[in-house]
Amino acid sequence: MTAQPQTHVTTHPMGGSVLHFQSTVPRSTVHRASVAEVFLTDSAIAGEDTFEVAAQLPRRHFMNENASVYDLMLAVEVVRQAGVLIAHRYYFVPLDMQFIFERLVLSTVRLEHLAIGPRPAQVVISIVVSPAMTRNNRLRGLDFHGSVTIDGRAAFLGEGGLRVLSQNGYQALRDRGRAARLTVVPPREPRLPLASPETVGRRNVDNVVITEPVTVSAAAVRASIVPDTNHPHMFDHLLDHLPGNLEIEACRQLAIAGTSRLHGVPADSLVATGVAANFGSFAELDLPTRVEAAIGAFDFDPAQGCHVAPTTIAVKQSGVQVATVEIQVAQWRQATP
Repeated sequence: MTAQPQTHVTTHPMGGSVLHFQSTVPRSTVHRASVAEVFLTDSAIAGEDTFEVAAQLPRRHFMNENASVYDLMLAVEVVRQAGVLIAHRYYFVPLDMQFIFERLVLSTVRLEHLAIGPRPAQVVISIVVSPAMTRNNRLRGLDFHGSVTIDGRAAFLGEGGLRVLSQNGYQALRDRGRAARLTVVPPREPRLPLASPETVGRRNVDNVVITEPVTVSAAAVRASIVPDTNHPHMFDHLLDHLPGNLEIEACRQLAIAGTSRLHGVPADSLVATGVAANFGSFAELDLPTRVEAAIGAFDFDPAQGCHVAPTTIAVKQSGVQVATVEIQVAQWRQATP
């Protein structure tokens, strides 16, 4: 007889609702075009402006190339989806509204808690929200902080902030931003050559998003972002700007490449364990985008049980810094033979 898969149900800590992992939420509620890119499965109210969100992490996602631990970019996406779902489901934001993430911070509690097990991981995101309302009692933005558990073990601590705009408000913001930045729209650059996957801690060349890093000084490297608008995760749907997750991924790749090069550590032994991203303005698709990283010391962290290096990366277009991203890089284990 074939064993039937278990349907896991988690009792809500308030003793009322339960969280289910049986099927995903509608893709429109997390602003995804592909059902395969939806990770959330359920949500519940845990208190005033406090929520629990359930998700399932796939073991073999396109972005999850490391066979031993869950990729930081999957956690970033789960938290992003949780913020959007809460705004729609509990603050009644219409589905056609635009969301702008202004900042996102995510740090690993313990690296071994991200280890990939024999079945898809069940994730619970606990979020406390500070909503900002309009005079008409409509949500115009929210700040949030909380934690993420994977299979019941503490995995991440995080916080962030997002804005909510109507289609007209979003377009007006975009038009003003482009007018201020671009008096003449430059011709699109030819597609730049990508870095080799092994240099930036990737295996699949389709996931490489920067050029070969150039060493600027004893503790700094730089590269250019090479966007692929056909990428199934970072460009799940058509966008008029570089998405935040692409900027974070570019910074992650530069941080790993720089740490590897400047500290003599194999890139395939490194993983990103933390991100603090602040997005000051939109990054335009039709402008060259540079990433410049300052690489910190590679020291042993007793809390993580491994060596870590902090990096600070500036994302620039036409000499203007559009985002600042801090990435923590850790040596998870020895390089793959």
